[in-house]
This record gives sequence, C-alpha cells and structure tokens, in this order.
Amino acid sequence: MVLNRPEKFNAMDEDSIRESTEALKRLALDDSIRSVIITGAGSAFCAGADRDSHIFSMNGSQEFWIFMQMINEMILTIRNMPKPVIAAVNGPAVGGGCNVALACDIIIAAQSSYFCQIYSKIGIHPDAGGTYFLPRLVGAARACELMFTGRSVSADEALEIGMINRVVSSEQLLDTAQDLAKKMARRAPMAIKMIKNSIYSSLNSDLGTVLEQEAKAVSILMFTDDHREAMAALAENRQPVFKGK
Repeated sequence: MVLNRPEKFNAMDEDSIRESTEALKRLALDDSIRSVIITGAGSAFCAGADRDSHIFSMNGSQEFWIFMQMINEMILTIRNMPKPVIAAVNGPAVGGGCNVALACDIIIAAQSSYFCQIYSKIGIHPDAGGTYFLPRLVGAARACELMFTGRSVSADEALEIGMINRVVSSEQLLDTAQDLAKKMARRAPMAIKMIKNSIYSSLNSDLGTVLEQEAKAVSILMFTDDHREAMAALAENRQPVFKGK
C-alpha cells in the first residue's frame, strides 16, 4: 500500500486516513495476499497530519475526538492485520507518520530516512499509538528522551536503539521489502497469523498465560493441512505449498 500524497510529503487528512483504512481492511480480507508493504510516494514516508487540512481548524475537542477515532481505527487495522505488515520507510516519518511505521510488524528504512516524535515541539500529545509502540521497542527511558525533546532520529540510530529492523540504501529499499514479504508469504499463513497474535498478546501477559496460548495454537496447527504438507515436503526434500488450511 502506498501513502500517495507526494505533494504533501504524504501528510494525512481525513480523506486519506479513511481511504488508507479501507484499503488495509481489503488487504486483510484478501486471502490471496499473504504479506503487506506500506511505503510512501515521492521523497517522504509520511509527514504526519496535513497542516493545511480541516484537521487544524476543527471546532473544539469533541470534533477532534471524532477525528482521533479515525486515526485509531487505522492503527488498529495495521496491528490486527492477520498477516505480516512491513513498513518500507523511504524518507521522513514524522509524528503520526512515524507511528504508522511503528505500528507495522517489521520496519525497513532507507539510509536517507529519519524518524521524529515531533509532538512536544508543537505543544500536543503523541497519537497513533506512539506512547504504546515506542517504549516497547526502545525502552521507557529512550522513549521519554525522544518524545520530550522531539528530536529527529536517523535511520542508523533507529537501528542501533532497536526502533527498526534494517537499514538499506534508497535504491535497495523496495526490493529488500519485497524479498522479505515474498519469503514470509511462502510460510504457512495460519501459523503466521497465530504467531503474530501470540507475540503481541505476550507483551501484556504473564508466562503462564503465554504458555497456555502457545499450547492452544500448537494443538490447533498440528492438525492442519498445512502442517501435513510441510511434513510431507520435508520427507520428500521439496518446498511445501501452503494453502492456509
């Protein structure tokens, strides 16, 4: 999926958020698609909210609260996607744009990209899940520093502190993301879905709950056609063909 407002550095307004959420929901329901890449058109990934849009002329907190629910729906759609989601960050990822990337399962960034939790500089609170995702990736102390100062983080620093997975050249970005997406698409989709769910639910669970979740998932997946196909392929020294059953 491409965030496609290059003339605005892919800054989001109400229409683009609504359209992106609808597109993500279609991708979630399409069983022929087994992995998703989110990137930006032009020279930016996403510059956050569009300052020229209706967003910044809303009439009070109640109207803005309704708009925030649109953002929340988009972020939850990304995180609850029953397949891997890769952010291919091709340029600046600022504010809500940074947090759209953080909502993805895997982040690959171009060397020229950077990340910025700009909120404190403009006197507002982080949105789009920033206070949830960032501390879990880099720890509370680093999250405090980045959010309190609003400073930009280069792709190399983001990799060093565990904020992203990989840094590549701009020329390699989409090929790298696509190669990874294809590799994951060749894995058993039911297993990927359950693994993703278990990883994220484990962040808020105790060990006993996680062990039970794992036992339940394995007990289901052991008796799927995909597992039988994997075992047959292993015995026959060939690549398995998974059908999500």
